Amino acid sequence: MLTIIFIILFVIIHASLKEGAMFGDNMNILMAICVAILCILGMQQFFGVRILTTEQFNVPAEITSESAEKIPEEDRKKEVYLFPLLFPYTALALTLLLLPFILMIAAIIQRCRIKKIYRRTFDQIMKSRIEEKRNKQTLLRK
Repeated sequence: MLTIIFIILFVIIHASLKEGAMFGDNMNILMAICVAILCILGMQQFFGVRILTTEQFNVPAEITSESAEKIPEEDRKKEVYLFPLLFPYTALALTLLLLPFILMIAAIIQRCRIKKIYRRTFDQIMKSRIEEKRNKQTLLRK
């Protein structure tokens, strides 16, 4: 599921970057990959799936194994929350994924409005034609 979302985001972001023409072709691909990955990470953290923990990071060289053992187990396994940093990317991902549905709903609403406007104008035209015929018939009778 994440790969499908990643591919959708990558294609949309790459097309947007290509349209902007700010970077070269290879840089557009790299930027699109990076932004799509950040979007996926942000969405995972937003929806409650924590993927990064402190255990996944290497311990720096100045911390010896003895001092690392003194750190409580629960502190070592604490999750790394990157949500404040990833929030803009999360918003971008949700917007890009929900935008087609929003546009579809807007098109349906617009179509209904156009039909109503068309019906009103058609009814007005028909009423005016009927009135013109009546006026012509009354003039002919006189």
